[in-house]
Amino acid sequence: MKKNIKILFNIFYTFYRVIRESKFQTDLELINDSGECYILGNGPSLKYYLEDNLDFLKKQKTFAVNLFVKSEYYEILRPNYYVLADPNFWLFTGLPNKIKVEEDTLSTLNEISRKTSWPLTILIPYAAKKYFAIFFKNHEFIKIVCYNNTVIPVEGFDSLTNYLFKKNLASPRIQNVLIAAIYASINIGFEKINVFGADHSWTKELFVNDDNQVGCVDDHFYHKETPSLRLYTRYDGVNYKMHELLRDFAYMFEGYHILKKYADYKGAKIYNRSKGSFIDAFERKESISNDNI
Repeated sequence: MKKNIKILFNIFYTFYRVIRESKFQTDLELINDSGECYILGNGPSLKYYLEDNLDFLKKQKTFAVNLFVKSEYYEILRPNYYVLADPNFWLFTGLPNKIKVEEDTLSTLNEISRKTSWPLTILIPYAAKKYFAIFFKNHEFIKIVCYNNTVIPVEGFDSLTNYLFKKNLASPRIQNVLIAAIYASINIGFEKINVFGADHSWTKELFVNDDNQVGCVDDHFYHKETPSLRLYTRYDGVNYKMHELLRDFAYMFEGYHILKKYADYKGAKIYNRSKGSFIDAFERKESISNDNI
């Protein structure tokens, strides 16, 4: 009896969240692409794949994320899609410990606007639509497309979850921008999705300083200098506690398993081509040149 009540409650709560938070007309369903794509995460391992496979990737359909535009590879690869998910890209707090982050995100948008001279679709949560519409107003090459990032209960509701994902009314918990990029690539219609630079190995580099602040080594493929140390802060500027950070990491890694189940439902294949990646949800294929793809 209790189990049935819980099921009914979760179904009711799911529809409540969708009706309250989701937009029933996004632009994501209007994009129709297919075949194979390459999602470029910003982890350190991406540098070596770009160096070895640049000519190949220049001919493929690619997704960039976050600060990829700050790399010289942006104008070389000319990605088809750019995915953003972090509220720091459209909500600016002005908090003292957020200044560096917000300067980086604003400069990222400025660089995208300045450097992009080819058709580019930027994929963002619906909450960011107004800001991005103004920021990129009248840009000759940039198109803004929104996705719903409504989080719903998923355990035990595969049929309902897959239906809402397919209709772009909900998504896995987007704890990391790669979750948004993979989710969007599935719904756009790609049948073969290759993920690079998804190292996700931050737990090896976590530290707690003498003030009990949690941080890690901040290393990305585009860094030319020695990676810096950074503290983990939430959007509201409050420092993460270790248990909060590890809980969010758990949500993130669970999200990849949810995407794997959704990809199976849609008949899509996801390959993790990131050397040393901590993601355990997708089939591993680390090379391009020897894969005959």
